[in-house]
Amino acid sequence: ELPDYTFPQALDELSAAGGNTLRWWLHSNGSYSPEFDNQGRVTGLDSRTIPNLQKVLDMAYERGIVISMCLWSFDMLQDQGQNQLHMKQLLEDSTYTRTYINHALIPILSAVGNHPAVLTWEIFNEPEGMTSEFGWTPVRTEMKYIQQFINLVAGAIHRYQPEALVSNGSWSFRASTDVGGNKNYYSDSLLVAAGGDSLGFLDFYQIHYFPEHFGNDLSPFHHPAAHWQLDKPVMIGEFPVTG
Repeated sequence: ELPDYTFPQALDELSAAGGNTLRWWLHSNGSYSPEFDNQGRVTGLDSRTIPNLQKVLDMAYERGIVISMCLWSFDMLQDQGQNQLHMKQLLEDSTYTRTYINHALIPILSAVGNHPAVLTWEIFNEPEGMTSEFGWTPVRTEMKYIQQFINLVAGAIHRYQPEALVSNGSWSFRASTDVGGNKNYYSDSLLVAAGGDSLGFLDFYQIHYFPEHFGNDLSPFHHPAAHWQLDKPVMIGEFPVTG
């Protein structure tokens, strides 16, 4: 059972501080959720997963808080107890990606996809961290597979919950704008080209920024949104509270 004190306490503290939005990591690294068979196919969810999702979303709604439902993180390819070969397969082989969509994501969407406390379905937290192009994890994939995975998962969300908003927590404008010699890997055209699903696009961009890693040139606090020449709204998903 979900302890009754944990999420209410976090939500109450957030509300008391004037906050109205929470990012909640769901599968994260794949070590506990969803469930896999020996070949790495997703078979389903723990019986408590959907009731707990419903319970926490209800708690958030009661407090006027909305939640970014962050599905996965670059931690998929960190050594944190999960089967990293299964994670890599899930990311790179669309057959395995679809076992996740069919046996985990769609049941979640059917249960809570239109819950009023859901702000957005966020496909990844900083997926660039597990890529050969940008990353820091011991096992790496490639940006083309990140694009394919986002396309297929976003397409499923848009198909089964047409009113839902989909985003992705990019680690930097380095991967999310064509300005300044960078590249926006998350444009509609590139995502659809990677996975083939015409509904597999983002509804808005989400960017992270920490000054110790990136200078003012890549700072959303030093430029207006128009500077990045993007075709969708931009949300700053992570940034330091001081400095």
